[in-house]
Amino acid sequence: MAITKRLRKTSVKSPKSPENFGTPGAPIEKTSPFYFGFLATCGALTAFVLLRSLAAASQIFVLILISIFLAMGLKPGRLGAEINSKAPQVSYLLSVTLKTLTMNFGCSQS
Repeated sequence: MAITKRLRKTSVKSPKSPENFGTPGAPIEKTSPFYFGFLATCGALTAFVLLRSLAAASQIFVLILISIFLAMGLKPGRLGAEINSKAPQVSYLLSVTLKTLTMNFGCSQS
């Protein structure tokens, strides 16, 4: 009972007075060398971070390209097996098995 009364009790907060930061100064000039240097540094830092992230993900891009190449190379064989076979599930199973085997043998050389 006492806890519920304390929870219901709201404290009265004193209103905060706005802080005085003084009068605003003159705006930054667009032709200032400091402004140009700041923007050039921000651009260089953004380019550096972007290139580092792309370099870290380059192995993933290579794997994606290899898998696309294998999928395009094995598609005609799968389509031929699907047309000549009465059960398309067999051709799907065969293509998945071949893709898995080629990816496993290709990646195990490291």
